[in-house]
Amino acid sequence: MRRQFPRGSSPKTAYLIEIVVETLADGNEMDKLQQIVTYRVINDSKPLAFLLLSYEARCSTLFQSGVDILARNKASDEIVEVMLEKQHIVDAFRFIDARNLNESIIPKVVEAAKHCSRQTQYAIKEHLTEKKAKATIINSLPDLYEQSEIDKTANELATCQSFEV
Repeated sequence: MRRQFPRGSSPKTAYLIEIVVETLADGNEMDKLQQIVTYRVINDSKPLAFLLLSYEARCSTLFQSGVDILARNKASDEIVEVMLEKQHIVDAFRFIDARNLNESIIPKVVEAAKHCSRQTQYAIKEHLTEKKAKATIINSLPDLYEQSEIDKTANELATCQSFEV
């Protein structure tokens, strides 16, 4: 028979759950902690999810469990924030598209994309163009190519020097 903590949302229960999780983590009992979370012996909550996310360095599967708990709690904005914190910009865009989330979170993703590679910036800019996003959002990404690069490419194209033998 499986035991569960009472379903009440009292602060005592939340504190007890936090102590159990921290004790297992401090004792390096990550497998047991993973089982408790997987089999939902303890109630899902956002604080529990964030606590599990903080243990990612010790056990990578706990990170995914934390994200799963956030998903079950329909905390989509928090999931996007976690992805952005981990610099998973493209995954954040995919998640937003898959869940048809409110476009109010897109500017945060675009802001994070400014610090990515040009390929990632280009992919995001093209994606937003295809979705016909607001021009202010698209224009907030920096220009991907400098004028000197454009001029050099135009010159190569004009003189057919793109490929050297």
